[in-house]
Amino acid sequence: MINKLQLQSIISKYYLGGLIESVKWVVAENNLSIRTKTNNNNLVCELECNDFPLEDSEVAIYETSQLNRLINITSGELDLNLQKKHKLNTKLLIDDANYSLFYNLAELMLIPKVETVIAVPYDVEIILDNEKIGAIVKAKNAIPESNHLVIESKKNINGDTSIDFTFGDADEHTNKINYNIPEGVKIEKDIKLPFHSDLIKEILNANKDVDEGKMEISDKGIMRLTFKKDNIKSKYYVLRKVDF
Repeated sequence: MINKLQLQSIISKYYLGGLIESVKWVVAENNLSIRTKTNNNNLVCELECNDFPLEDSEVAIYETSQLNRLINITSGELDLNLQKKHKLNTKLLIDDANYSLFYNLAELMLIPKVETVIAVPYDVEIILDNEKIGAIVKAKNAIPESNHLVIESKKNINGDTSIDFTFGDADEHTNKINYNIPEGVKIEKDIKLPFHSDLIKEILNANKDVDEGKMEISDKGIMRLTFKKDNIKSKYYVLRKVDF
């Protein structure tokens, strides 16, 4: 059995508000693992959850939005099972105290393959607590017309370090918001890199229930975000914007 809210939390961490629809669930010894990516390859997501109540299997979820709609009508504790045909998983069965739901599974070959992420050294590290996550999301929401975010490291003459998040287009005559993080920051090398603020916002929104997370940025143009909540671990690799 799994609680509805926990299942929704797992799904939200890769679905990212609709950015990723098709994924493969891999379950082995009650450990769920998911590796997926966006269609334009600017994000790779890795998710793990132990104590996941489903038999060992590979399950192809083609339309996560439809699965979400089914789960939304349930409540409380959910029982998850698989229906098979000729040893192939054909349906995900979801039962609560009142409803029995049948979600059609896709063929595994329809799920996009995810490339291995190249390991790079990270030059900036930022500890993300609930306050910082909320502040970054609020700043992005205040400028919905732009998906531009520049993250820049700063160090003053006393050696104190901070990170600036600047939301808004590069044009001088556009609205901008600057959010400064002076604490929980480590800087090995200065950076100034652009990222898609919509993408960062969806990742943070999906992980706002965590107690603490970490953002790491390489001057090679890769951001890594890691979060842990109870028995769920989520990790994201985000590529920088190229139009900067």
